[in-house]
Amino acid sequence: MLPGYDYIVSSPVGSTVKELYVYFYKTDYISPLGTPYLYVESNDEFIREPFIACFKAGNFDFTIVEIHVIYGDTISERRAEVSLLDNVIQAVKNANAGENDIILVGDFNLESDDPAWQMSSIGYQNLVNPSQ
Repeated sequence: MLPGYDYIVSSPVGSTVKELYVYFYKTDYISPLGTPYLYVESNDEFIREPFIACFKAGNFDFTIVEIHVIYGDTISERRAEVSLLDNVIQAVKNANAGENDIILVGDFNLESDDPAWQMSSIGYQNLVNPSQ
């Protein structure tokens, strides 16, 4: 571990192969808020349920949702998980009504301009241009 850094790690996730999510942050600038948690699924929708954590940098607080989307045998499997991410974002908003800064990160196994990313109902906005 580098001096001045800390991390938050999830419990193992995955239906067959287990993986861990990790948030690394510089303690001089970032502080964790609350208790990080795995998204609670009702119907086992995700092969690896998203990991959610809240942070504060100065006066700015934000929530990060991290996910590793299934690669699967077909693109339809990836699209099915990605299309459910708006439900995850909405659940974060419902859990913390004051949170307006939700950042979705991870390995999506899907291009950012794919139709599955139609999340206009939650104000989805690419931070990285799909062409990049």
